[in-house]
Amino acid sequence: MTLWLAAFVVALLVVVARPRAAAQRLAASPGRARAAADGSIGSREFVVAMVTGSALVALGLPLPIAMAGGLLPLGAAGLRSARQRDHTRRARESAVVEATFALAGELRAGRTPSEALRSAAATAGPLAEVLRAAAESVTVGGSAAEELDAAARVYGAERLHAVAAAWRVTESAGGRIALVLERLGEAMDRDDELRREMEAAMAAPKATTTLLAGLPLFGLALGQVIGAHPIHLLIYRPLGWGLLAGAALLDAIGIVVSRQITRWALQC
Repeated sequence: MTLWLAAFVVALLVVVARPRAAAQRLAASPGRARAAADGSIGSREFVVAMVTGSALVALGLPLPIAMAGGLLPLGAAGLRSARQRDHTRRARESAVVEATFALAGELRAGRTPSEALRSAAATAGPLAEVLRAAAESVTVGGSAAEELDAAARVYGAERLHAVAAAWRVTESAGGRIALVLERLGEAMDRDDELRREMEAAMAAPKATTTLLAGLPLFGLALGQVIGAHPIHLLIYRPLGWGLLAGAALLDAIGIVVSRQITRWALQC
């Protein structure tokens, strides 16, 4: 217990007092080439994990169980950050479609590229800042296609590469860029609609996976009710620690594999 508390104090000092040089370098990096690190696990989650583990030790639980319990907040934070990144990506992908239609409409109305980008930024939501910066660069002589390529490096805005390519080709070939962008926006919109349909079809398998992942907890509760006392074995016996670790590992592998299969199905 003393070692655990000492480790907690050291980790707390390191986490709270650690330099933020990496974050400062990220904020100061030039251009818009950096991807957003939305929902990343920060110092607070590590502190919560250490406090949780220390509290479990203080309650008299064995050190391996306390360490495992301390990892639960990190796991919850990881799931939350994954959901946040997914939400951010979806929002920016939708903003790309809206921006593409807005650019097509503005160019069809006779606006200059910089004016079209500035007007599109007003309705681009999470991509408003990068499109506004692109408009400013085009105003001082930059290439709209190159600026869109740079904006496409932002996490979730990768489809702007296609917009930039269409812009570059139509500029060099002398075609009607507004019509091309309109068709491109319609294609991206159809892709999003198909993905939503696939996600709706995969909702039932996802729910089944979640239910199966929770069945071991039901088994533990049933064992306690009938007097087998599996929780005492898992918490206070080395054999139980091994069984608990193996079961958690297999359960996690099953969840990861099922989600990967779902992701592959949605990408096909």
